[in-house]
Amino acid sequence: MALPLRLLLGASLMATAFATCFQVGHDVGGGANTCGYATEVKVFGEPGYDFGAHSWIASKGISTQAVPKLENLDSADDCMMLCAEAGADYFSFKMHDVCVCKKGYAESTCTPLYQIDLTRTSGPTSCALECFHSEHDVGGSANSCGYAKEVKIFAQPGYSFSAHSWIASKNIPTEHAATATELDTASDCQMLCLKSEADVFAFELGRLCVCKSGYEKSMCMPLYQAKANTTAGPTVCSPCFKNKDVGGSFSGCGYQTEVKIFGGPDVNFSSHSWIASKGISTEKTSTPEELDTASECQMLCLKSGADFFAFELGDLCVCKKAYTNTACLPLYKPTSDDATKISGPTKCDSCLMMDSDTAGGANACGYGKEVKVFGGSGYDFSKSSWIAAKGIETEEVAGLSTAEHCRHFCATTKAGLFVFAPKSQGIGRCICKEAYAHPMCFPVYQDSVNDVSAPVLCEGSTCGKLKEYYREQKCCGMPDKQVKLMSQR
Repeated sequence: MALPLRLLLGASLMATAFATCFQVGHDVGGGANTCGYATEVKVFGEPGYDFGAHSWIASKGISTQAVPKLENLDSADDCMMLCAEAGADYFSFKMHDVCVCKKGYAESTCTPLYQIDLTRTSGPTSCALECFHSEHDVGGSANSCGYAKEVKIFAQPGYSFSAHSWIASKNIPTEHAATATELDTASDCQMLCLKSEADVFAFELGRLCVCKSGYEKSMCMPLYQAKANTTAGPTVCSPCFKNKDVGGSFSGCGYQTEVKIFGGPDVNFSSHSWIASKGISTEKTSTPEELDTASECQMLCLKSGADFFAFELGDLCVCKKAYTNTACLPLYKPTSDDATKISGPTKCDSCLMMDSDTAGGANACGYGKEVKVFGGSGYDFSKSSWIAAKGIETEEVAGLSTAEHCRHFCATTKAGLFVFAPKSQGIGRCICKEAYAHPMCFPVYQDSVNDVSAPVLCEGSTCGKLKEYYREQKCCGMPDKQVKLMSQR
């Protein structure tokens, strides 16, 4: 099976989206918003659905479509994909009812975006929207290093680039989109800039989409500055990246073990005496472009067998091993001398819900059925009397230190969900639960400090892998080129 690249990227991002940008138990763009309802673009329903049951659809003249098969609209992911293809910014899904596709609000003051509706799941049609900065420019004059270098500029058909003399004076390449609809959202601009191998973008509807390179020096601040009617952001968004350091001296266990350190061609590793004193392996990339984004640092560290990375543009990409003890907290922390550092795991798992339990007492259907409980070495199950009272199977296992380990053990059972408690008895506990049979069992997740929960099966890809695959397939400037799904390589 082959898909156009745009759908490939969208499908891969959407597959990783659940639990990071989905708002379970909420509607989006509803009557509670100060600007009223968001404009509906299209409404989808199951085969044979009676749209006439909702008089507001016809009264607003909203386009409708019944999907050909039930499996085409039996999840929030399906609704998200349909709305993305319909050109909407947001979706609102209700099982066995309708999938409503909506435009975003023009003004950032239109709040709240989401409101409670326990029967619905909603969110953006692209989780990339979560990293967009509304009413801001990027790499502008306020930056201490001046303007970021413009890579290319796009505009809608017929737009006069000559109205901006600075474009010609800088010899910046320009291009008109084939149709107005190919450049009428910030997501469109982001995609065009990604294809142009830019690092950031700035979009102003009806005017320009400016693609820019990132700064070579990390002290070039601020990256974003206020600018009316402009949306800016990175060309690759990752929900698992944090603007913090990871595994530093602030942890109760001290520094994480460094596996390897990368730098650009001009980096001076000897200026960091701790590298040599620890005997850490180092490597320089062939060109600065091979290490000018956090995603590239993440990929290099993944290939080096590390669990985490810490990246600072123009300086180092440090690859680190995970702690073996779950009590080594905090894992991340912003520090004054690392204000521009970006860190995260080498494998982004967007399905993980941090500080959350799943299938708990807050669910309308009650607790999810526990299939099995795993505990780390030395775990005392008798301290949790409910385990024996419910007759739940238990097993003590070695190597239960992360949520991924918990997922692995639960995958050996018939469980559909899991919750990992890393601080339980200072050892770690993993509860495997059956998924609910009825789609109206909400909320699936609820607040629970220090716990991590997720579906047992979560397939997707990291943004870094998508960017690398895009380059491998030589898709730049060829949006309709057919490529295989990454899973089929």
